[in-house]
Amino acid sequence: MVFDRQAMTVQRIFSSRPSEYPVGGSKPKRDTEWGRHVLLEGHRFEGEGEAMIRMHFADHEVISGLGLRSIINLPILAKGVCLGTLNLLWSEEALAPTHIATARLLALLATPDWTGSHRG
Repeated sequence: MVFDRQAMTVQRIFSSRPSEYPVGGSKPKRDTEWGRHVLLEGHRFEGEGEAMIRMHFADHEVISGLGLRSIINLPILAKGVCLGTLNLLWSEEALAPTHIATARLLALLATPDWTGSHRG
């Protein structure tokens, strides 16, 4: 998801479930604990179990209906600024260490290189 800091929204640029979550769909995150934690402060969010997902996501019924019970949201940061998030969900209630490690590696791959070290 791409983060629009001014509007305090995230917009989907990829979806593995386009029927439920079409590309281009956006979500408001202003004045939410999740928005402050992930988008403004740049921290990873880990949600285990339906209660945690219900607490933080307005679309919790869709998430639950898909059989998903745990989530990791990772901010994509460049020069300390959040550009967007990588969101991964699993059917298991508890996140395994491999889930977290995989998510962190994928987030690193999604982060742009703004150091100028790659020159064509």
